[in-house]
Amino acid sequence: GLNSSESTRLLRGKEGTEVSLVIIRPSIKDTLRVSVTRERIPLLHIPFAGITPDSMIYIRLLDFESGASEDIKAALDSLYTNQNKKSIRGMILDLRSNPGGLFGEARKVADLFLEDGTRIVGTTGRSRWENQQFFASEPDRIEGLPMAVIVDRGSASSSEVVAGALQQAGRAVLVGDTTYGKGLVQGFVRFPDGDGLRLTISRYYVGDSLYLNQFDSVLNEIGQGLAPDHLFEFSDRHPAFYDLERSLLLFRFAEENKQEISSSSDGNNSEHNWLDKFIAYAKQEGFEYESQSSEEIAFLQELAKTSGSSEKFISRLSQWKEKSEAHDLSELDRNRTYLSRRLRQLAIQSSAGEYEAYRQVIVPEQPVINYAASLLGGGGH
Repeated sequence: GLNSSESTRLLRGKEGTEVSLVIIRPSIKDTLRVSVTRERIPLLHIPFAGITPDSMIYIRLLDFESGASEDIKAALDSLYTNQNKKSIRGMILDLRSNPGGLFGEARKVADLFLEDGTRIVGTTGRSRWENQQFFASEPDRIEGLPMAVIVDRGSASSSEVVAGALQQAGRAVLVGDTTYGKGLVQGFVRFPDGDGLRLTISRYYVGDSLYLNQFDSVLNEIGQGLAPDHLFEFSDRHPAFYDLERSLLLFRFAEENKQEISSSSDGNNSEHNWLDKFIAYAKQEGFEYESQSSEEIAFLQELAKTSGSSEKFISRLSQWKEKSEAHDLSELDRNRTYLSRRLRQLAIQSSAGEYEAYRQVIVPEQPVINYAASLLGGGGH
């Protein structure tokens, strides 16, 4: 029954001390008690930067907090060198679920890929002092290589500055889903007593006049978002996968079987064995997925009973419910490709670290990355 401020106060404490947490897992009607050690969270902007099997530079950027642009610059200096320039075929910048951050960092990141003098972004506000335009001030660091930016509904704010600037300048194509739609700029005023006020002072635009937020931004904070040039349906966004992730069963199973999972490769008989083992494990732990169809049929059943519907109609609803529930039960078995990729990612991450999980599983196997590479002239997998 704690509110967010009370929870935050209880979690905070001296660095190096332990705090015990109870995690509620509604998907399997269970709780998990864990102990964690308090420490400062390091700012990791880039969990992976490397070359894909299709000879594309791939960089995953998590946020636009202080230092993000310097990390991108360092990654490019390492990956795009005089020795390998002729072999590199394109660049993929992954901004999925990147919530944004500092406006200045976004401008600096976009500047890395635009030619000197290209407009990056403009801002307009009620005050004329907030009407500004920002232009690239250095050459394109990857010298015009074909470029794709992966975005989704979680790509917001500074992510949209970068994605929109590159798209509107014709420098990159956007791949994925429509972005969040936050085109507002906030200023912060600190008062003498230590309090402060964060105030929306302007909205930004890309291209000639593409605003994410209309003039009534005060009343409607979320705008329309950036539409991708190439729509991609993220199959891993299935509601069953959300329930499964929240249950923490994937993490537990991957940790307990990481040696067996890590040593297998796609298509091996051993993979089929541990996939079957996981599906059985999830059912044994009480994991149940109820689709929206099953929920709606259950609602109709209750409505039919209270409204005096005919026995024939109630019987028909029961038949539909049985078929829908049977379909829900087989959801995991129908999505073995996703389960295999996710479990191998978690197992390798546990045994060798996040970088290796990206290198061995995420980059070579995630469908959206392969699709982006194919658009830029890569072969895909």
